[in-house]
Formats: sequence, structure tokens, C-alpha cells
Amino acid sequence: MESGGDNKQAVPIQQLNKTNPQRVKSEESEEERKQYLSILQSAGAELLEDGRHGLRIAGWRIETMKRPILNSDARQEWEKKLGSAHLPEMVFGESSLELVHEETGIKIHFNAFDALQGWKQEALPPVEVPAAAKWKFRSKPSQQVILDYDYTFTTPYSGSEVLEPNRKQVCILFILRTGC
Repeated sequence: MESGGDNKQAVPIQQLNKTNPQRVKSEESEEERKQYLSILQSAGAELLEDGRHGLRIAGWRIETMKRPILNSDARQEWEKKLGSAHLPEMVFGESSLELVHEETGIKIHFNAFDALQGWKQEALPPVEVPAAAKWKFRSKPSQQVILDYDYTFTTPYSGSEVLEPNRKQVCILFILRTGC
């Protein structure tokens, strides 16, 4: 199996799944760490430096940010910004996935706030599932919970795209504009 046009042997995803990078860092032996790094290298990838979570492969930097659940103050701020008192019970608000094409500066970023903005803009009617309808009639009227929003948080969100020109692009634009 070939990978692109660089004649490198593709690494089956099952082989990558056998080695968990988080375990490699903390619990596993140096030999397993070397095996993991070898698998990445054979796929043409390298881990990010400085303790960051992610890798570089085929001109892309793929990085994750793991952050805790929003505290109550941050949650209230999000509710205010979104104009909704309804958020998922747990929001990992500062966690994200970022894909950056390093040559062009194109960035695709996935984050909870933008996804919830998509949910809010979609303004879907409340979801009524058959089991909930049956449950609603069994309970006493005073105990019934009526949801007036889409509690599934269905969203059309497919990432946030940003163009962040790199230094090389800025220099080229400067040359083109100044005629030097």
C-alpha cells in the first residue's frame, strides 16, 4: 500500500491503535516508546515538541488541547454570549482540535463555543423521542419536565476555518505591494 507519491510504506491504522501515546509517555517502557515513534516515523510523522499534544505529517500540524470543564463563571459568560441559559451539563470549553497547513497558513479549528453558536443559530425545535413521550404520561403533571430547546445540541458545525498567513506569505505580499 503506497502513501501519496513519496513511496513510503503506509502504516495500518490497527498498528497505530495498538500503542496509546498517553500510556507511552507515562507508564510504558522505553522500548514501547521507541516502537510508537518508529510507527509515526514510518508514516512520515513526528511528534510536536515542547510537551504539546499532536504531530506533524504531510505538511500539516495536528494538535489537541485538553482542558477542564468550564467553571460556573465561565459557563455564565458563555450563556450570556450565546444568549441561552441552556448549555450541555458539561462543557470542555477550552479543549480543541486544530489542523494547520504550515505552508499556506490555512487552519481548521474545532471548539465547543463555535459548535454551540451553530446550535443556537440552527434554532431547532425541542426533540421528542418516543420513550420520553411515554414517560411524560406516566409521571404526575407537577413532575413533568417540558424542554423548550433542542437538548441534543444538534449543530451543523463542521469546524472553523481561518487563514493565518505565515512569515513567508507576509514577505511575498509585502514585495508584491511595494514592488521591490
